[in-house]
Amino acid sequence: MAPMQDGFTKSECLNFYRERSYSPKLNDLFSEINNDVVSPRDFLMIHLHRPDYDHHLYHDPELGVENKEWLRKTYRKLDRDAKRIQQQALEAGYDSVIFMSDHGLPTVREHNENAFYSCNRKLFGDKTPHITDFHDKILALTDPDSSESGND
Repeated sequence: MAPMQDGFTKSECLNFYRERSYSPKLNDLFSEINNDVVSPRDFLMIHLHRPDYDHHLYHDPELGVENKEWLRKTYRKLDRDAKRIQQQALEAGYDSVIFMSDHGLPTVREHNENAFYSCNRKLFGDKTPHITDFHDKILALTDPDSSESGND
């Protein structure tokens, strides 16, 4: 929130973030997914900070800020982007596409220890994974000798 503390408006902060971070990262991801020179890699990752950023700007009880319509708009945009990412990645030959949050905030002051995730494959059965559970799962998915990699 430093830019706002320096006098920038929400609109200026969002435009800066969108132009310098979100859009370029998304464009770079699609360039990698659709790269005709190199076949799909074992692992391709992107971190999009938009939900966190928008929540700080538009839903922060400590700052007395709340704009639920803006957040609904943000999540509709993220849903469209996620659908596009998954579709292009699967068409390009990737086996697994995982979307995950870092942790979420069940209350204003604490982080959730469990991860929200969505994947085109079952990863943990009915178990709710801890955020650190993905390390070994990703290693198994990217190991060509693993039965979980989908290459057997």
